[in-house]
Amino acid sequence: MSKYLLKGGTVVTFVQGESKPRAYKADVLVEGNSITRIEENIAPQPGVEVFDCENKWITPGFVDTHRHLYMTVSRGDHPDISISEYFPKSFWTVQGSLTPEEIGIGTLAGCLDALHNGVTTILDHFNTAHTPAHAEASLRAVRESGARVIWAPARQSSPTQIAPSVEFANEAETEAWQRAKVREWGVDGGKLRPDGRVTLALAYDVSWRGPIEVHKEWLAHARESSVTLITAHVIGASTVTAWRDGGMLGPDVLFSHCNGLGNHTELDAEAWKALKESGTAVGATPVGEIGMSYGNHVVFDAVERGVKAGLGAVSAAQKERSWKDARL
Repeated sequence: MSKYLLKGGTVVTFVQGESKPRAYKADVLVEGNSITRIEENIAPQPGVEVFDCENKWITPGFVDTHRHLYMTVSRGDHPDISISEYFPKSFWTVQGSLTPEEIGIGTLAGCLDALHNGVTTILDHFNTAHTPAHAEASLRAVRESGARVIWAPARQSSPTQIAPSVEFANEAETEAWQRAKVREWGVDGGKLRPDGRVTLALAYDVSWRGPIEVHKEWLAHARESSVTLITAHVIGASTVTAWRDGGMLGPDVLFSHCNGLGNHTELDAEAWKALKESGTAVGATPVGEIGMSYGNHVVFDAVERGVKAGLGAVSAAQKERSWKDARL
């Protein structure tokens, strides 16, 4: 069993029973996969590798609440592009043509990139699960990576035509295999690795089309299949209130972005109330949101209203470090 000692650093973490983090000088001893001691002046023992952390911070791993891991394979594809340009120029074309092998490479590289930048837990919004082979390639990569991943394959199909109109001719076929796969993946209570390091979630970005009853039934199917979390891209209040009216909100739901809720209209206030009362969380990506013209982030709006909020990096196709979002 490997052992190492982080010596002389400044630990920044929460203390049991306190609501605010604290910073203090301490050493940290790690044995195998567990932190076994956090205290001052731990004497190095034989067989323990020592890291000099003087004048350095020691923090828990960052939790990224919204990232598309597979996009690492297309790093730099859209560093300066608006959301209206993104779909025809990237998502429906460049990303839509990725092979299962490329998805696997991008996902594994994305996990390693996240770990390298201090991110140890990732909510992976995998919105290119176009075929079972694509989905299995992504899942295999997150399992192999060693990262703690909440893996959220998307309930959506790829377009079969984008001009002169966007068509989804494969929707019925895709919906059928995705429904079956969700049940299959959830067979072990949502654990996708025996140690529970990878868990099953669901990305659900199709609630804008079709009757609400269809979406209620699909989310009920997901929850019955041991999906641990449901996530969706959301901009405005109307989506939030539609989910509320459909009884689909809850503490197992995380909405990414929600920039439209910063307009402070009466409907926005209604949406914030629904989020708070249901325990639904918000995952903001400030750098990506500004870069793609979503609008200003709503992290502070969420905190002021008692809504749970987190940060994410979106993807390495724009940038890779969640710390940039925290600084902003």
